[in-house]
Amino acid sequence: NKALLTAYFKLEGSGESPEVTAVPISSVSDTVFGILKRTIGLPGKLVKDLGSLLKSPPKKKVEPTD
Repeated sequence: NKALLTAYFKLEGSGESPEVTAVPISSVSDTVFGILKRTIGLPGKLVKDLGSLLKSPPKKKVEPTD
């Protein structure tokens, strides 16, 4: 099984002695979470959509006329 794990951290201080704290997912806004979700899902959607463009459309059934 494949899975993606995302963690958010807050960095403060200088580059020589940074303070790193974990940011709980509940503090991330729905808007930011939605943007990240769409960004992560974009490559799969592009492949799926491009694949459907390359398929030939189904032929229409033609009824014989008398």
